[in-house]
Amino acid sequence: MRNRNELIPFAAGIVLAAYLVQRVPTEAVKYLVPYALLLIPGIKRKSLPFAASSLFALAFLEWLLVHDYIAIIVMGMALLETPIRMGKQPVKLWERVINVIVAGAVAYVSVISPETAFKIVGVLTAIGLLSSNRSISGGALVTASAFFVGIALSGTSDMNPDLFIGVGALLLLYSLNHLRKLLR
Repeated sequence: MRNRNELIPFAAGIVLAAYLVQRVPTEAVKYLVPYALLLIPGIKRKSLPFAASSLFALAFLEWLLVHDYIAIIVMGMALLETPIRMGKQPVKLWERVINVIVAGAVAYVSVISPETAFKIVGVLTAIGLLSSNRSISGGALVTASAFFVGIALSGTSDMNPDLFIGVGALLLLYSLNHLRKLLR
């Protein structure tokens, strides 16, 4: 069995994210659980970018809820954990069309958002969604899900928050399609 040195910063990010969960209000913890569960596939090498994106999404939601700078450190660790070169598994055309539509929606919302956090995460997510690599685009779907859930939790929109939570849940379910294909 080979050494998996890339799991060291990933594990450190998980420990810091678990520390931050203690500070999150109890009524908001239920929105963080799906992203914490999606860290488990990081054990398999092919799905590490997907799990790193889940860690990024978890830290982003924690940043919106508690505004602790440890969350920014965890987001940085998750970005550094995402490998640039990965075993290429192409995205099908119909999946790419959906990803482009989601990338456009995320980019639009990030441009009109008054908060800097949404602008930065929205641009990174839109770029990831346009990737032809399944592990990166699937991870970007997880981050897009957290992006929309974050809009609902932070109250930055005057629209019904249930709409944003529903969109986030649908994107999270759709990202599981990418994860399923990665774990084959």
